[in-house]
Amino acid sequence: MRVREEQEDNDWAENELGLVQLGDKRLTSRLVTLARSLARAPDTPLPQALPRWRDLKAAYRFFDNTKAVPDHILAGHIDATWSRARTVPIVLAVQDTTYLNWEHHPATEGMGRLSDAGRGVICHSTLAVTPERLPLGLLARRPRKRPLSASATGKQTCTNYSP
Repeated sequence: MRVREEQEDNDWAENELGLVQLGDKRLTSRLVTLARSLARAPDTPLPQALPRWRDLKAAYRFFDNTKAVPDHILAGHIDATWSRARTVPIVLAVQDTTYLNWEHHPATEGMGRLSDAGRGVICHSTLAVTPERLPLGLLARRPRKRPLSASATGKQTCTNYSP
């Protein structure tokens, strides 16, 4: 039974991320391998999810790679979600806006204003589910940031966020 579960994990990672275009097939292969590993322990920090030093180092090198762009990585999953959504008669698109507050990390660059006391990123996501609450995946994700200084007009304007 365990072998079958691992095969399903492998198929999931390959199906969702195997066609991601990162400009280097080895980088895409590392992404798939990393997804498989993290799917087995999604609620743990990287050092616990990847206990072997070489795997942890490979993950950090992957995240440091300028070609490992989040939008490119998510594109494979979003495409697979749209494909799954086309196979069911009714799809509910559940939306959520999350405020990621980085106020207590002053060295972090590229953040916007969340409120008078916060800085970070606003992320609007749309998740596809069936009426039976079976998740199909992420349909869209739009991170935004407001300027750090309040606008003179008082309007809440946001710009696309790209780290």
